[in-house]
Amino acid sequence: MRHRGWLLDPYISEKQAIYWFKTTEGRAVRVEERHNPIIVAEPKPEYTIDNLVYLFEEHPYVLSATPVTRYKTIHRDQQTQYVEVKIDQAEDLEEIVKYAERLNEVKEVFNVGLIPIQWHLIYRGVQPSTLCEFHEINGKLEEIEKLDDSESTEPPPLKPLIFRTSERYSVDEVHT
Repeated sequence: MRHRGWLLDPYISEKQAIYWFKTTEGRAVRVEERHNPIIVAEPKPEYTIDNLVYLFEEHPYVLSATPVTRYKTIHRDQQTQYVEVKIDQAEDLEEIVKYAERLNEVKEVFNVGLIPIQWHLIYRGVQPSTLCEFHEINGKLEEIEKLDDSESTEPPPLKPLIFRTSERYSVDEVHT
C-alpha cells in the first residue's frame, strides 16, 4: 500500500529498522525493514584490499566485505580503495569496530561516529520529520522517497496531549 506522511520516530530494534509515520490523513503507520550496519575500513599502504576483505569475511558477524572506491576528502580530488563491511546487526557493530581497530592491516575505520539509525537514514536519504512517500506490504517497507515540502507551512496532523498536574502530589524523598 502506498502512503504519504511524515517520518516521526525511526529506531533500530534487533535486526530491524522501525519507522513510525503520521500520514497526511492523520493515521499512525508503523513499517520495518532489515537493517545491516555498514562500516568502511582503509588498509595501510603495505597491505592490499584483498587482504582486508579476507580478514573481515572471516569474522562470524560480518555478512560481506566488498572493495569500494571513494573520495579521500570532501574536496573530491583523490579517490582511494576501501573495504565496505556489512554487519549482521547493530548490536554487533561495536565488536566489529574493535576487531577492525586491532587488525594491523587497518589504517582507519569510518562511519562509526553516529548511532546506527542515523547511518541507516543517511543511506536511505531521509531524515526525521520529513514528508515522505512510502510503499509497504504487510508492514514491510518496500520503498521510501523524501518529498520536497520546503514550501509548505502546514504541520503534520498531530493531536495535542494535555496533561494536568495537581499540586497535591510532591516528592519528599528520593531513594537511590
